[in-house]
Amino acid sequence: MGTMRIGGGHRTLRFLSLAVLLGATGLCHADILNPSFEQSYTQGTLQLPLHWNCNDHYAFGYYVSDSWSSDGTLSANIYSRISQIVQVGDYESLYQSVDLTQVDAIIFDAALSARGGVPDPVYEGFEAAFLVDGVVLWSETADGMYLDQQVDVSDLSGMHTIELRNTALVDGSCTVSSWTQWDNLRVIEAPEVIEATVEIKPDVLRRPSLRKWITCYIELPEGYSAGDIDGQTIALELAEASTDTVSWQGWANPVFIASSTTDHDDDGLAERMVRFGRFTIWELLSLQKEEITVTVKGELTDGTAFQGSDEVSVVNPWNQWTNGHAGCRGRGIGNAKAMLEKVGARVRRLPHSGARGR
Repeated sequence: MGTMRIGGGHRTLRFLSLAVLLGATGLCHADILNPSFEQSYTQGTLQLPLHWNCNDHYAFGYYVSDSWSSDGTLSANIYSRISQIVQVGDYESLYQSVDLTQVDAIIFDAALSARGGVPDPVYEGFEAAFLVDGVVLWSETADGMYLDQQVDVSDLSGMHTIELRNTALVDGSCTVSSWTQWDNLRVIEAPEVIEATVEIKPDVLRRPSLRKWITCYIELPEGYSAGDIDGQTIALELAEASTDTVSWQGWANPVFIASSTTDHDDDGLAERMVRFGRFTIWELLSLQKEEITVTVKGELTDGTAFQGSDEVSVVNPWNQWTNGHAGCRGRGIGNAKAMLEKVGARVRRLPHSGARGR
């Protein structure tokens, strides 16, 4: 199976080049080094891509060439060797570590083709794949050019390994050479998200609750104005739900008005006040949690996103109604039904008014 190598005798040269680059320009988030493979170094008779490492396998080869490119003049080529025996899962790949903080997606171009002595060779029995930390996020198995392919990495942060692979899907000897060619990697950066201070009132809810709404105060950091919040974009999210639950907006006027701002905490900074209605309260009470993280998200009128979180406590005052078989704790609206059923059962056991004279 594959072994690891990093540029053979040019390891020192490559690391020195990387050090010079980092010292001269500084490495920003999501910098993919040599993303179009225009930088290369010579090893023997081959031109190899600078700043890319290789998971090498005897049945494959790799180098950069000008036989196809979508950006610049060169691309990276990973190909299977004719007459070499492969097993399912054998592969060769190029990889490097990238900081994916504040990155939404990675875009790239790829081309799949086959070469060999037979007429009209076809790329088959192999798979081109783009991976992050060994997980396949994109793959193709058919001849063709694949431009502007996109993989979602918005849930990742910090350093991660991106990888370009050519993988065998069959056992046996290669009668043609199957090529994957890669070029023009770039990133889509995540939009700026302002960290807001959010305060939910009341911060303690009791079951049952006949409250009409809960009030939310949103304060933006210095340099931003609460008056710039677009009320139509405000939504409440319950992180502890089995799936994220976004509530409808119960009381907030989406258009800025003076009565929708206040300085609730008396710190000199105005806060946007909104209210979420009974549906949100029912959602909170239905979760089997005593402490719930509530996240409020939205946008300013210029499209800049903000979010902030607060904690809400849920108190169940019905412990005296519970027993070992039918507890009420943590069941939200179901608690009210359980209590009413028990009250109804007690009422039904009382003597009827017409029964006394019998």
